[in-house]
Amino acid sequence: MKRIFNWFLTYAAALLIIVLLLSKANPLLIWQLIKQAAPRWLLVGIGYYLLTNVLRAYRMAELLQRPGLLSPLRFLPEMFALSVLNNALPARSGELSLPYFLHQRHRVSVGTGATALLMARVFDFMAVALLYVIFAFLELDNLLPGTRSSVLIVAVLLALVLLPLLAAPWVGKTMLYAGERLLVKVHWDESAKAKKMLQVGEDAVVALADMKTLRTYTLTFLWTLLAWMGTFAWFAAFMRALGYNFCYPLMVVGSTFAILAKAIPFVTVGGFGAYEAGWALGFHAAGLNGSQAIATGFAVNIFTLAISLLCGGAALLYMSIVIGRDKLPAPPTEKEIA
Repeated sequence: MKRIFNWFLTYAAALLIIVLLLSKANPLLIWQLIKQAAPRWLLVGIGYYLLTNVLRAYRMAELLQRPGLLSPLRFLPEMFALSVLNNALPARSGELSLPYFLHQRHRVSVGTGATALLMARVFDFMAVALLYVIFAFLELDNLLPGTRSSVLIVAVLLALVLLPLLAAPWVGKTMLYAGERLLVKVHWDESAKAKKMLQVGEDAVVALADMKTLRTYTLTFLWTLLAWMGTFAWFAAFMRALGYNFCYPLMVVGSTFAILAKAIPFVTVGGFGAYEAGWALGFHAAGLNGSQAIATGFAVNIFTLAISLLCGGAALLYMSIVIGRDKLPAPPTEKEIA
């Protein structure tokens, strides 16, 4: 019942934000933008979306210590599935699917898969923060005068939040030890669930130790940086399809607010509402009026959701077939038949 209530609050909050945003924008403008979108630029945006997920697959392979020229593409279905589930499920609960799929398809332990996901999100934040700070300072003269101070404040806050995230890999053993002590103190250390939790924690600590190398960190950051440059490129292409031609630095500055808003759990379903609010804030600073900023945010999010549903749906179907096939009993041998 509590879970249902929490999900209800999530949907209600998202719906409230959407209603408030639509009250400030003309829904007909959103429909006209989508209907008149240039197909050529939509295809360019789809191409960048596909490329971005390929880059994320190579990053995941690096985090899991499974390098290779083409072998990282085995993780591509998981990247598409993660994208659509995060877009479709509330509060980014789609994140929980990745450790499951990695375990089912690649025999990666749940603890290792969860750790790889956590590290990927840390590097995501690092890359977005770096790109935002660089391009925000380059474009300060092109932003509205009243928004320059807010851009500087956000840059400082991103830098401050980055410090504890960077420290996370070094506190794994301490957190595991504290968890063990807590379970002993409340006399839960002998329960099956507690033992399973500790096993997952131990796997996570081992995975962190394996990932904590200069090579892994460097390559992971490079893959992440390229993936986010691709993400901002697909946003720029979709905006070109809608008839808005922003330079790349302004696209990064404007859409970063939307990305950060969409990453916040418990207040968004499919990113709708929070995404458009962040987009409107960012692109109002870049020069769009409020109605245009909100309308383009809805249109770009709808395009992104549509392509993620197409690719993610195909990936989920493929993985369900593969996982189901792997679980089928092996055919009897000739000796068993005899």
